[in-house]
Amino acid sequence: MIQAGLTLREFHEYEYTNGWKPFTEMKSLPGRRWAMPDGKPSMPLMYGLVAQRA
Repeated sequence: MIQAGLTLREFHEYEYTNGWKPFTEMKSLPGRRWAMPDGKPSMPLMYGLVAQRA
């Protein structure tokens, strides 16, 4: 993205996914979200960003 000449304005990490269950042991959250099960390390599973053309 940056190499393409865009400027990163915002970046957010989310510890859940929306509607996609990447691992069988994922824990269900409201709104069709999935998170790592209790007792497992949390990690970013989804990113959100806003970029602007310079």
